[in-house]
Amino acid sequence: MAASELLEEARQGLDEGRPEVFQKASEAFELFQRGQDDARANDALRVMISFQHHQAAVKERRKPVEALQLVEEHLASARASGNRAREACVLLSLAEINMDRRGQKKRQEALEVCLQALRIFQELQDPHEALAQLILTNLYFKLERPDKAQQAAAMAVELAGLTAEPVLRAKALHAGALALAAQHRYADAAQQALEARGIFHEEGNVKMEAAQLVSVAQWSLKASKPFQALGAAEEALKIFRGLRYGKGWQVRALGFLCEALVELKQAPKAAKLAKELEAEFQQAGDWSSAAEAAELQSYAWANTEKPERAMEPLEAAREAAQDQKGWAVRILQGQAVAFLHAGEHGEALRKLRRACAAAHAEGDVRQELTTLRQIFRVTFDRGDFEAALQAAEDSWQICHAAGDSKGEVRSALRWAAAAANARTLAEAVAKVKDAQETSVASEDRVGEAQALKLLSELRKLEGDLDAALQAAEECLSLVRGLGDLLWEAELLHILAQLNLADGHPEEAAQVAADGCQLCRTSGDRPRLVQLLLLAVEVALKDDGDGLGQRRQVLRWSGEALAVAGKLGDRGLRTLALYWRAQVLGVLGRPEAGLSLAREALELCMKLKHQQGEPRCWLLIAQLHLANGAKDEALRAAESAQAVAMRMRDLEAEEEANQFIDSATRKKDEPPPEPTAAPAPAPAAAPSAAPSAAPSEGSASKGLDPEQLGKQLMNMVKELTASAEEVELDTAFVDAGMDSLSGVSLVSMLNRDFQVALTPSVVFDYPTVRMLQDYLIQESQG
Repeated sequence: MAASELLEEARQGLDEGRPEVFQKASEAFELFQRGQDDARANDALRVMISFQHHQAAVKERRKPVEALQLVEEHLASARASGNRAREACVLLSLAEINMDRRGQKKRQEALEVCLQALRIFQELQDPHEALAQLILTNLYFKLERPDKAQQAAAMAVELAGLTAEPVLRAKALHAGALALAAQHRYADAAQQALEARGIFHEEGNVKMEAAQLVSVAQWSLKASKPFQALGAAEEALKIFRGLRYGKGWQVRALGFLCEALVELKQAPKAAKLAKELEAEFQQAGDWSSAAEAAELQSYAWANTEKPERAMEPLEAAREAAQDQKGWAVRILQGQAVAFLHAGEHGEALRKLRRACAAAHAEGDVRQELTTLRQIFRVTFDRGDFEAALQAAEDSWQICHAAGDSKGEVRSALRWAAAAANARTLAEAVAKVKDAQETSVASEDRVGEAQALKLLSELRKLEGDLDAALQAAEECLSLVRGLGDLLWEAELLHILAQLNLADGHPEEAAQVAADGCQLCRTSGDRPRLVQLLLLAVEVALKDDGDGLGQRRQVLRWSGEALAVAGKLGDRGLRTLALYWRAQVLGVLGRPEAGLSLAREALELCMKLKHQQGEPRCWLLIAQLHLANGAKDEALRAAESAQAVAMRMRDLEAEEEANQFIDSATRKKDEPPPEPTAAPAPAPAAAPSAAPSAAPSEGSASKGLDPEQLGKQLMNMVKELTASAEEVELDTAFVDAGMDSLSGVSLVSMLNRDFQVALTPSVVFDYPTVRMLQDYLIQESQG
């Protein structure tokens, strides 16, 4: 057999773990050596080393002694003979071996060796430079440097394209996608995986094509694109089932398919599909995959209106697992999830504690820690902070005994979060500082950033906003070094909130704008909604009342509402509706605001959002008052008062009381004439109503209301060149007017009616009707 054929068979066998790989690669190596084909001989040598490494480290889970001996032998030989290309190839293999070994020290050594090999390839202009860049990508990824990984992957893609190595290019694209996903740029990662899938499809590598589709499904779900995820997962599962290959891959594709269906409110369909696959796996005698498929059925049923149906598939999973290690714990965890969905938190906790004990008995530290984290979340959410403290303490003890410094840091931070509620802020701060020191000592940058973020939150609770800002800024600097865009956007959100609370609205506005831009880049749409609404809040608090700012606020609130609707997140939609209603009230459109505020209230009730319900009632009261409906305003305020009392929300109750007192005193008074821009809504909830619009009643003398209204509407239409009709209640900003056309309108009014208006009158009376009434009142004076 020719050397090239032997090498190709060895490469294919390496992917599938065939035992004859080493022999074929060795024969190819000898043949290439005789033919003085050093480049192909180096490729064969790398396959030999990779096989020995895979056999020991992956299959037998031991130190790859044979692979290291091969490296030592051929590295010495290459250096003695001055064969620099072979030296670099062997160094690459050594980097791969050390990359897969545990500990940052070994991976740092691997990085240095890989960079050394890369420099040699660059000096020699050797095409293996592309491979070196690919391995460098994987190293940076494992060293938690996704930004560097992305750069190396981009270079590998470019070099592989120049050397016409499509498979290597596809692998580099996938590695780059992993780096993008590590930065939470899931939409970009999915797109890059799709590109890699296209290459594998062209090369006829169906298995790798299906594997890329699984990645597309995974990252599409993270990017809040369930339809794209559904299509990719369905196609991947179809390919794997057609090949009768990779039961583990089939289950993985099925998992993402079920998750997409649940996201799309088709959980029963997901359960049915998982049951079909379970039967197939049982027929094939693959009991482990059958158990996982049954577990997915349980997950699907838990997300329906009948979560109790999640129990039956778990019993099927128990039977299929046949007492395999770890399954007793997984089934108990699944039962806990089902109870949580059914609202039976006590029973869920009992199952989790049994799961924790089972994991401990089996010596499964990873599952024990996972279960303790679940116990912490459930108890913390229920307000049982002492139980949460105990779960965090137990986690810390396990990590400490295992020498897991990263685990110690995470456990300590959970303990601090619980202590802030159960004990004192001082104890919580001290624990966070200890965790920060541990993370610095162990070079755990992620842990250090998490500690700084929690420290910022605790300092804010203490009322020390300067210290909170400092910790958040230090955290942001660290996060930017990590290249995590999702986390960076979260930190910008926190900084904007802190600046607003500290009385720096301009800084808050700028940080929020930066955050919005980052979210648009990364595809983080949920955070985009939050930042847009924060920008609205800042603008409404600001004293500036320019027309440009009003148009911006209208645009931001509209975008937030549209994005929240597309996401299908009812919580975010509630917030967006609330703030959009605030904006419309401030812009003199209380009737339009009322419909949105009522919808927000309805959602609050459905979601059982106790804090939001009285706020929505108060907003409705304000909008009624602005619309001149004082009786309706009082009734809404009384509802706010009743709900606040029931919820023991003292702040909302006080605001409702103040509103009722104020509205009652003024009940018999006529609506006030607007003298300035409507009052902006405060941050947490409205406390003052927007200025009421003047009544429509015509005066006994002065300008004719009907004639004036027509003239104003014609002027606005002329200035905006709009094809749409302008009505009395049309806001100038909605008609398309900007600051320049506002000045022109005032000039026309001064000329035609012999008045001396200033441009600010357009901002003070932002609708045709309001400006009409003001001019009538002035003419009567």
